[in-house]
Amino acid sequence: MKIFVQSEFYGNYALEVESSNTIEDVFITILPIGRLKKDPEPELHFNGDLLEIERSLADYGIQDGSILHLECTRWSFRTANEREWPNKILGRKNIIITDRPLAIWEKEHDKILLGLLVEQIRSGKKKILDFENDSWHDVVGKFNKATCLKYEDKHLHERFNFYKCEYGILHNIKHYPEFSWDHQRQVVIATDATWNEYIKGDPNAKPYRRRAVPYIDLLEIVFGEKEEWKIMISNE
Repeated sequence: MKIFVQSEFYGNYALEVESSNTIEDVFITILPIGRLKKDPEPELHFNGDLLEIERSLADYGIQDGSILHLECTRWSFRTANEREWPNKILGRKNIIITDRPLAIWEKEHDKILLGLLVEQIRSGKKKILDFENDSWHDVVGKFNKATCLKYEDKHLHERFNFYKCEYGILHNIKHYPEFSWDHQRQVVIATDATWNEYIKGDPNAKPYRRRAVPYIDLLEIVFGEKEEWKIMISNE
């Protein structure tokens, strides 16, 4: 899966990782040895939480598309051209740096992209989901104009596929008899015992044990059955 790390001094990274990789693995992939060993210690944060170095990405519900924030001051190397990299990760798959993106996906981008998809659906252009007509290109153009970014079709396709997967997980969660949905906080309400049992059958649901999904209504319009989203639109 691909995650992103955003930092002020060390740039932005797109990383190919596995859920078993640890927070330490991320550190040693993007920071040189010298900086890792000096105070103040680098910190990684996800959804406002400080991540403990020995724990795995899975422990924090970090999944495809997640954004981590690196708090780390600059470090002066011994020579201008020297860059010391840490030892290889042992016992787990090495993390691969796939890109150094100029921009990282933000929560506000979800609202904009899904809003544009809903706009197309309301215009009777449901076939936008096939990516094979001018409607999709129109969405990409409007998205880039609204965000002042330069995402290509393929990048927004990847985000769309993430939404589709997320909708499938959330749809099952919302229809599970022992779960309830807090519409104000946009989170699932259930006992720990219920969650533990449910995750045994669907491990992909684990991140949503605590994650809020503020755009779930938009997901239901985009991916729900035709009758379902027509009712939602008429009630607005």
